[in-house]
Amino acid sequence: MKHDLGHRLIHGDARTGNLLFDDTRWLLGDWDSIANGPRLQDFIPVMTGHRRFGRPYTLWTSFCHAYGIGPALEQHPAASIPDKRSQNPIPGHLHSLRRST
Repeated sequence: MKHDLGHRLIHGDARTGNLLFDDTRWLLGDWDSIANGPRLQDFIPVMTGHRRFGRPYTLWTSFCHAYGIGPALEQHPAASIPDKRSQNPIPGHLHSLRRST
């Protein structure tokens, strides 16, 4: 699905654990995985953390503000991640990968 953020230089491991604060602003560190790709990819780990695993919403909003994007991005159809209450812990396509005993 197409999204408005486009393709450009991405961090590749963008998550709150890689945010650094220098007393005035947030900086994104650990640039070992940089690549040219869809910008939305940088938001997936943090968005998943709060939507699926109950991490604080403030981590999501802080990350978005540090990146220069509003947190309403999570409402975009291309960013659809079911919340933890609405999905089976093992997605259907993974059931077939379970080892038989």
